[in-house]
Amino acid sequence: MRPFLFALTLTALFLSGCIIPHRYTVAPPVSGIVIEEATGEPIAGAKVIVRSQAESGIFHKQFQTTTNSDGRFEIPPQKVTWIYIVPQEAYYPRAVLTVTAEGFDQFQEFDLGFPSSPRHKEAEATNPSTGWYDFSYLDGITVRLKESVAQKP
Repeated sequence: MRPFLFALTLTALFLSGCIIPHRYTVAPPVSGIVIEEATGEPIAGAKVIVRSQAESGIFHKQFQTTTNSDGRFEIPPQKVTWIYIVPQEAYYPRAVLTVTAEGFDQFQEFDLGFPSSPRHKEAEATNPSTGWYDFSYLDGITVRLKESVAQKP
């Protein structure tokens, strides 16, 4: 009898609109090129990682790729589905972009995709119609890696 009542309660909540499944983007799509800062030459084989960064620590989803021979990379958006019982405030993706390559210092950028991030503010300054969920400014970014001092002879 209890499983039936539980199922009936969940069905009633779902039909009343109190249980709402929602698909969230937890890390924005990113594409671009990795170059050597001093020469501007593309870096092939650099590891590019985007890791979602939840304030509550509920999840940390990670996507990794390697740059091609032209130094280019592409990472699709990362999404999760949450089911919650009452509507809650909007969720804005926060992610950490990390780029590493042998012989170069590690590059990290925090709050990628978040409305208060430097990249988003810069995009809004040049295009005031950039919305909070408009990630087009992350398409074609340039990451400049510095040669590692420890690697120099």
